[in-house]
Amino acid sequence: MDLSEQIRDLNSQLTAIIRQIAARHQLTYSQANILLTIPVEGILMSHLAEKIGIDVSTATRNLMKLESLGLIIRSKIHKDRRKVTVTATTAGEALIDKLEIDLDEVSFSIQKMMTDEDREKFFPVLESLNWNLTKLRADNL
Repeated sequence: MDLSEQIRDLNSQLTAIIRQIAARHQLTYSQANILLTIPVEGILMSHLAEKIGIDVSTATRNLMKLESLGLIIRSKIHKDRRKVTVTATTAGEALIDKLEIDLDEVSFSIQKMMTDEDREKFFPVLESLNWNLTKLRADNL
């Protein structure tokens, strides 16, 4: 199996796991992904959409649902009313914590299955892969 197949398979596995975790909390994959991407200080909606690789219109639909659930707040910026900041509510932050705990449990389970030697090699390789993917996205592939 070549690298591109490995990356696609890894993506499929991670997506399926996040979908399962999201479903436990009555969320869709996209809604969970959005919540997990919102920093504590909030984020511009356009930056959020760009960061997770979705259209602003798709982000808007998901954010409207999350807002109706009381998990996020969308606020227009006074200087430029076209820009919208997204922040998690207290309930949203609590749910984000639960999602992160569930993901940490998966991570710990994966680490337990690995040898010490594989774990030592894995983190630098994963960090390098993540950095290189970030650079590719910035260069617009």
